[in-house]
Amino acid sequence: MSENGPGIFLQGLAVYGPTGDLLPGGACLPPDVVRGCFAYAAAAEVPCVAFLGDTCVTLQMAPELLELHTRYYEPLASVRCWMGGAGVP
Repeated sequence: MSENGPGIFLQGLAVYGPTGDLLPGGACLPPDVVRGCFAYAAAAEVPCVAFLGDTCVTLQMAPELLELHTRYYEPLASVRCWMGGAGVP
């Protein structure tokens, strides 16, 4: 169990559910959870990214995301619009 409850760590390699239990490897987050993460991040004005397979996506480009790409060679997030349906985000 995670000491801090739910969370996504190690670029998605360790995912803890709502009760703090480690989810099985390879588990995908439900679309409503992903939408909730993006909504929370937008309200808090912090960048948020998600991986859709090999594609890294965000709703809005931020300087922090550009720095992750240029300084640490993380994949550059592709800006996507809010879809609200099955296609998440």
